[in-house]
Amino acid sequence: MIGTFHPTRPTRHRAITAALQKAADETAERIDTALECIRQGFTPPGPRGWAHVYEDLGVDELVPRRYLDRYDEQFLAKFLTTVRKVKTALADPRRVFILNTRLEEIAMHAILALAEENGLESQTIAELKEDMFEDLDHEWLYDDRFDGIEDSEAGRYLGVHHMRFAEWDEPLLELPVTLTLAR
Repeated sequence: MIGTFHPTRPTRHRAITAALQKAADETAERIDTALECIRQGFTPPGPRGWAHVYEDLGVDELVPRRYLDRYDEQFLAKFLTTVRKVKTALADPRRVFILNTRLEEIAMHAILALAEENGLESQTIAELKEDMFEDLDHEWLYDDRFDGIEDSEAGRYLGVHHMRFAEWDEPLLELPVTLTLAR
């Protein structure tokens, strides 16, 4: 079943959940720090502006880089809320969660990337990706070669949608994919 992850041992489940929770906390902390800079009126120096600040804070590692200039206070607040929503869903294995927007997929992608950076095994990350995402279209947002794919003939054939920045919080599916970590 798409969207579920069933580790074979309860101790493995707890370890994976703990790693994902830690990564979600780190993700939220980076975004929250960037939000505080904006809210306190910090003006970034130099021509690269906020992109430079996001790189210093590690926010650029969490989100598609080609949109760094679009990540304003409103976006970061929405993304922070989304990360917290995903974290809460991951904490309760009985809860069914719907990864049904690009923003939720990007949040889960960021959490998995930090979990791997923090030592969660690549094989486990691959299993989680396979089980948690309906597809991996969101990963194209991180690769400039796929910029505009939703407007191409190939993209239309593949059914690629909701890749534009303005569409990231729109529902992806009529019948949502569920995400749950089960014991």
